[in-house]
Amino acid sequence: MKKNNLLKKWRPALIATSLLSVALLAFTVPSHKKKPAKTKIEQAGVDFRIAVLPDIQFYTGMAHGGKPAMFMSQIKWIKQHQADSNIVFVAGLGDTVDDTVIDSVPPPQQWINASAGYYALEAAPALAYGVTVGNHDEADPAFPQKEPGKYHNHPGLSPVRNTTENYNKYFGVDRFKNKPWYGGHANILGKNNNDLHYDKFTVAGKKYLVIFIPFDVNGQNGEGEDKDGLMMKWVHNVLEEHKDAKAIIVSHSILKGPKDGNFSEQGKRIYDGVKDMPNVFLMLCGHVTGEYMREDVYQGNTIKTYLIDCQALPNGGGGRMRTMRINTETNAISINTFSPYKGE
Repeated sequence: MKKNNLLKKWRPALIATSLLSVALLAFTVPSHKKKPAKTKIEQAGVDFRIAVLPDIQFYTGMAHGGKPAMFMSQIKWIKQHQADSNIVFVAGLGDTVDDTVIDSVPPPQQWINASAGYYALEAAPALAYGVTVGNHDEADPAFPQKEPGKYHNHPGLSPVRNTTENYNKYFGVDRFKNKPWYGGHANILGKNNNDLHYDKFTVAGKKYLVIFIPFDVNGQNGEGEDKDGLMMKWVHNVLEEHKDAKAIIVSHSILKGPKDGNFSEQGKRIYDGVKDMPNVFLMLCGHVTGEYMREDVYQGNTIKTYLIDCQALPNGGGGRMRTMRINTETNAISINTFSPYKGE
């Protein structure tokens, strides 16, 4: 009886103490709000963009209705959206100048027009960029400005004579050797210049290479300057040395065109030269008007090749360019082709 009476005596106090403890816990135990699930993009990796500028020759040469302002509008748009679109690199697909009889400005001014735009990308914060050599960038200065057959790929030009002197004057090793994105250049085929070079950048800890392969002299008929494969051996060595980096190949002519979709002569040599390297996932080209994408798989590795060239459209292309959104983990790619000049 005494024990039960004691419990009755202390029960109210115990209940009060328990209620007080619960109340204190309500204030001292932090609440854990449920965090929103990560999106698929966040789970897969980081998205970034590269800007692609196809065959700007009619803008710099003021031909077929093209204007330098169209090219400059592309550069301006890229710089304005460098941060919010996470643009990390700009790739020029060649034919930076036109340099023909129909142009409104002489060849030297065309290179000045081109360099004025590309150099603007270096304004702080500097944006990495590279430009490949197109067939129109290899004019032979031995021919008068208005004489037909001044280009190495002209069917009536024999023997082959060409130079990339102007390309290397404005986009040579000296221009890029101290840039943080510059990787290096080849010294082969008697050329110690920037015709064949590579750049590099990093996104979210992932390393990337961009290798620029010049348009091969008469490479479309199988008797190219690189008939011994020295250029592709150099490219392969660079890929071997940077196996930890994902690689993008940029060359002026890789695909025959949107109606065909097959590799060009040089394009086939390029693909065969890199297909065994699992770090290559993307190739970019211009040269033939239209848009096309092909996908090739070799030993489990997929390489996507994208063609874009707008020069045959009204006004020399009307300032059309492309951005490519790429995921660091999945290599998923989405594209957007538009004209900042026209606002469409």
